[in-house]
Amino acid sequence: NVYKEENKSSMPTGYTLTKDTLLIKQAKHNSVVTSDVKYKEAYEMTKAKAYTLHPEGVNFVLSRKANKITNERLYRELYHKQKDKIHTTYDTPDIKQVKMNQKHLSDLCYREKYYNTRGQLINLPITPQLLHCYHVNQITSELKYKEDLHWLRGVGCFLYDTPEMVHVRNITKQRVTYPVEAKKNLANFSVVLDTPEYNRVTELKTHMSGMIYKALAKEEMSKVRTTGDSVDIKRAKWAQQLTNKYQYTSLASKERTLFTSEYATPSMDHSRKMKVVCSDNKYKDQYEKMKHRYTAIADTPLLIRAKKAYVQSSDVSIPLDQMISN
Repeated sequence: NVYKEENKSSMPTGYTLTKDTLLIKQAKHNSVVTSDVKYKEAYEMTKAKAYTLHPEGVNFVLSRKANKITNERLYRELYHKQKDKIHTTYDTPDIKQVKMNQKHLSDLCYREKYYNTRGQLINLPITPQLLHCYHVNQITSELKYKEDLHWLRGVGCFLYDTPEMVHVRNITKQRVTYPVEAKKNLANFSVVLDTPEYNRVTELKTHMSGMIYKALAKEEMSKVRTTGDSVDIKRAKWAQQLTNKYQYTSLASKERTLFTSEYATPSMDHSRKMKVVCSDNKYKDQYEKMKHRYTAIADTPLLIRAKKAYVQSSDVSIPLDQMISN
């Protein structure tokens, strides 16, 4: 509250900002250095003067050499010229080694040898190693493991008089006969409404009922009266005034006439300048006024090199002299 009161008292006084401070001078200098207008102005002044580069300069020579090395057309041209002059011999040690490796690793050769010797195998003698493998196979075989259980299939194992089976039968019998016996004995019983359990349930129902709670609350509210000048009510009203949106807007609208906006501040000047610089309409107007003053030079080294590269990579063949003249 104290903070808001001091703010309200100091709001109509306003403030003044001097224009020759060090920070503002530094901001102006940075704005001039990074200004897009200054950059475009320098570019527009040097754009029409053009420039020429020597075709035998270091950069051009290096670019031509790199283009010869990496050009795929030149590589293929050299290959097509020399491909008929190269002959390979089939009896070199390397080719013999490759053929031998292919023969050893070939699946067809392996199967051919297997098919040729499939009916001609010789049985191995009974060795301790063979007996050990046979014994291990019997231990880990699933068919051998289940062989002892196959004779029980269809026979089963059922003990009728065990305590567990008797208990299960009694529970099943009770579940089946209970609804029938209950319907038969329903007329022999009557509901008693004054039992302790029923009274406890009805009392809990009254406590948990929303309608009864609201009715009792209305009765109690009619018996209690509140004073409008109590401390709690005053504090609630004051908090509501501080947080009320309509109260804040009405206060702001009343005090708006006490303030005057200054249009000559550095921030406002900078904003107007940036708006002019960033304006698309302003840029287009300036371009329309200055576009007839410049002429494009079509025979620069860069354009000639680009046209040659375009002719070399184009699917449609165009005479180079005709393209350069155009």
